[in-house]
Amino acid sequence: MNLRSRLFLDYYFGGFLHAVLRLPTMFLGKLLRRDHDLSKCREIAILKLLGGGSLVIAYPALLALRRLPGLARLTLITTPAIAPFGALLGIFDEIVVIRDNRGLLTLAADSARAFRRFFRHDALIDLEIHSRLTTVFALLTAARNRVGFFTSISFWRRHLNTHLLFCNVTNGICDFYDQLAALFGTSPVSAAECEREFRRRLGEYGFEGDLFRLASAPARAGLSRERMRQEWVEVASRQVARWDLGTVSVHPSAAPADRAQLEPVAILLSGQVQNRAVVRNLAGKATLQKLAATPGTALVDAEERRPELRSRPRNSGFEEDPFRLAIAPVCSGLSRERMLRREEWVGIVAQRIARYEPAMVELHLLGGPADRAELEQMTTLLEERLQGRAVVRNYAGKTSLRESVRIIAAMDEVLCIDSALLHFSRLLGRLTISFWGPTDPRTLLRPNSEGLDEIHYVKIPCSPCVHMSHQPPCKGQNICMRLAADPAAPVSRNQPWVLKG
Repeated sequence: MNLRSRLFLDYYFGGFLHAVLRLPTMFLGKLLRRDHDLSKCREIAILKLLGGGSLVIAYPALLALRRLPGLARLTLITTPAIAPFGALLGIFDEIVVIRDNRGLLTLAADSARAFRRFFRHDALIDLEIHSRLTTVFALLTAARNRVGFFTSISFWRRHLNTHLLFCNVTNGICDFYDQLAALFGTSPVSAAECEREFRRRLGEYGFEGDLFRLASAPARAGLSRERMRQEWVEVASRQVARWDLGTVSVHPSAAPADRAQLEPVAILLSGQVQNRAVVRNLAGKATLQKLAATPGTALVDAEERRPELRSRPRNSGFEEDPFRLAIAPVCSGLSRERMLRREEWVGIVAQRIARYEPAMVELHLLGGPADRAELEQMTTLLEERLQGRAVVRNYAGKTSLRESVRIIAAMDEVLCIDSALLHFSRLLGRLTISFWGPTDPRTLLRPNSEGLDEIHYVKIPCSPCVHMSHQPPCKGQNICMRLAADPAAPVSRNQPWVLKG
């Protein structure tokens, strides 16, 4: 089933089951008179089927629940698409997957197994604020405590849950997730502690695109200047080709008086290793001894000594460290209207790079296997626009979610739209520049006291539309995103979207 079919099933079939189950549930509740004291819960299950970013937003509250003194087990019930997000957070003792991508029979079979697994569970928390079938799922487990949310229009959840928290969808969702911690007698964990805990669980970060430096001294006694240039370029080119690396930075080094002589060498080598390395002429700027002492650096000379590849530490102190910028331009199938066009990203990146004027720029494009072709086209556009100014790497389909988040952990800045990687970037304390339109940053972003957010959002009458309408009224024209990328764009801010029939 595709996403639209699942949403259709949830709305209509879920609504039918609500009507059928309401009176029997009310009757059994009065008859059984079960104890619903949440302080006695030793096992808690979290139900989340769509939107991995919501788990990241809820992380302070979930981590607080994980640390409850009397809690023995915290479980996540989810779908194959969201399971990696739960695993990456590292706070769940078990992740139970309900396969919603293999047809109705598989979905029904997995749901039945989950009913048995969580039958009469201590507590089940439903994080799906807008779903009807998840309310039914929680009810059929007969969990002693069923915690959920209701909105101004979801009155149908009354009497089906044992604990309902009001969620005002015009305010920050993080506030209502945090209420879960208060409901269980604790407080959400602070942002600083969340970052420390998540980094600890994420582990030492490093990725295939880590900078590998080739420090070199081209001058050799007994050789003519032209022969020296040719030999050194051949050696350095072979050394660059030897390593399957994301980015190579080649640093010819010599005395200040040799700087002019090394310019032709740098130009010649740049032509040989085009799109494979960035060549920096450091004559008079750094000694070979200083370069050799820098972690992540290998010496190259005509003898072609093969170095050992070492990871680049976060703070090497090397003055020519690159400016690292990650771009997360894609999102899940739920409201693809959140995405910007390729050409808009190129303009945004060019402006961003011009603002800081770093010595060298690394651009890291992040996405899934299905996004690879789209990001390849973006890579081509970026390379054409930023010739000689940046090295562009497309990781779409090459990295797991964990590896993508580790890349983000090593970045100076992250450019993104409303997606899960945005929330991971903020959790890791990265400077995050985000673009919004169909969704509202005021409802989805947890306040950041560190000032590490740059938000681009132009409020127009039809925005936000996600969760407000079953389909975007603009049918994909998303002028809200055009304005987020360029507030001066010549588009109408009050477009009448007319649906006929």
